[in-house]
Amino acid sequence: MRGASRIAHRLRSVALARCAYPLPMRSRAWALQLLGFPALFLAWLYVQQDYLIYHPVRYRRGLPERHAQEGIELRTVRFTTEDGDQNAIFFQPVVGKWTRLYAVFGGNAMVARNWIEVLAESSEPGWADVAFLLLDYPGYGNSSGTPSQVSIRRMGERALHAGARALGIGDRADVSLGMIGHSIGCAAALDLAVATRETRYAFRHIVLSAPFTSLAEEAQAMLPFLRPLPTPLVALLTAKNAWDNKAAVGNLAGQGAPRIDIIHAAEDEIVPHAMGEELFSLLRGSGFAASFKSVPGVGHNDLLSTRTFGKWLRSVMAKP
Repeated sequence: MRGASRIAHRLRSVALARCAYPLPMRSRAWALQLLGFPALFLAWLYVQQDYLIYHPVRYRRGLPERHAQEGIELRTVRFTTEDGDQNAIFFQPVVGKWTRLYAVFGGNAMVARNWIEVLAESSEPGWADVAFLLLDYPGYGNSSGTPSQVSIRRMGERALHAGARALGIGDRADVSLGMIGHSIGCAAALDLAVATRETRYAFRHIVLSAPFTSLAEEAQAMLPFLRPLPTPLVALLTAKNAWDNKAAVGNLAGQGAPRIDIIHAAEDEIVPHAMGEELFSLLRGSGFAASFKSVPGVGHNDLLSTRTFGKWLRSVMAKP
């Protein structure tokens, strides 16, 4: 019994020692490293978010001359922001007296010129009253700076002022404003609509192609290792680019809200089709005049080049 008592006492002593010092120094170092790696990765993700989100494309040559030969009006609108010299393109596919001007935002690897073919293919004689201001993000095309939510909003606001001066909008009471956005360009359009909703540049119509709900939710959809994290934490990690289309809809709701039309590829492998549906449901529930078009058998990067997109765009642009 005494031997058993000594053994029991020894076991209790070992147990207490292990409670006091649960891991050897080497094991503790490994534990700290295992905990540190995720923290360092999340910190890296925060610092590198602009690089991961935006993929700037630069121009190597001037505007295509053949469009001028086809009777299409095409000219550069230059202006300046805190990020340096910026460029946009005024584009009218059917020359006439335009009374509607649409600002156009592309995806994260698009430039303004990509829209020329898209809109030229979609145009019809009834578009003689429509013109477009095709926007390059800072750091894209021939524009200076680096893209971010702040710099893109700043560019959009300044482009409206520059366009108003260059195109004589300030002297015309008959001009109504609209926007077109694709992918992250949907977020840029909605963000600008919120920023200008109580100004002379308030937008009456917004056309969205493949919109996400929020960048945080989009990041989780694209990056599986982020899915276990709470969405608010992912939102903190992308706080420098806090694009949130659901919040923008809430801010735009009410009297004077723009009409919003959405199109989304059913097989979208980048921005889930369900996000477009969710945003549409939110719009309808918030009292917006809104529509939703699903395009089967098409992926994210093919949507704009389909005949279905052109036909749909002509339809929604024809509405009063």
